Amino acid sequence: MLVVLPLVVLVVWLARSAPAPVLVVDLVHTVRVVVCRVMHTRALLVRRVLLLVVRWVLARVLSALVLVWALVVVLQVSVLVRQALQASCRVRQRLVDLLPVLRLVVVAVV
Repeated sequence: MLVVLPLVVLVVWLARSAPAPVLVVDLVHTVRVVVCRVMHTRALLVRRVLLLVVRWVLARVLSALVLVWALVVVLQVSVLVRQALQASCRVRQRLVDLLPVLRLVVVAVV
């Protein structure tokens, strides 16, 4: 009953606003116009609801994608920092390994 009542109100409202033929009141024509308007209104309503659902889903998905993108960027930066630290440690280790040789060279030059 709750669903039928708004439809009846809509049909009556649309029937009042439907253009009546000038010479003869054609009930079939009026019903066709009302049905066409109801179907058109229903299609618009379905489109609007679908658009709202798509917007809602995109808002949720896009925010999640932004978070995933930020996480990927942070992970890439952390990998680059780790590689730089490893390279720095390798250079330091090679310098420590070269220290005895450098001392000999410095002593030989002096």
